[in-house]
Amino acid sequence: MALFRSVAVTLACLRCNSVQPQLAEMVGVSQPTISRTIAAFVPLVTATLVDCMPTVDDLDPNGQYIVDGRLFPCWARRDRPELYSGKNKCTGMNYTSPAPSMATVSGFPTQLPGGVRDVKALRESGFLDDPAEEPRHFGDRG
Repeated sequence: MALFRSVAVTLACLRCNSVQPQLAEMVGVSQPTISRTIAAFVPLVTATLVDCMPTVDDLDPNGQYIVDGRLFPCWARRDRPELYSGKNKCTGMNYTSPAPSMATVSGFPTQLPGGVRDVKALRESGFLDDPAEEPRHFGDRG
């Protein structure tokens, strides 16, 4: 597969939790090809973006944010039960992100096991450490 398509497939897998056979059918390759591509490109995408990821200190302390969590699935780990998310019925890593608007998303570099709920991830990120006089954070209910 070409570079652009390989990156697009990898990002689709991470963002949309697309299953490999579905991705393979969409781009016209075999499932093993998709599996090898994702395995090769996840570390490259991670290494490329790690320096661009904002921290809690980069956020405006007076801003209002919509906060949401997402589970990035990973392979089943029998020896790592903390990765299992009972809500999603799969293993993965929790990623929590605040967004000042629906068009902008900022991320916390905090990687937590999939079994960690969004509220705990938010508390451990340090985002709530700066007390405000009025509510400034909003979250989903799911």
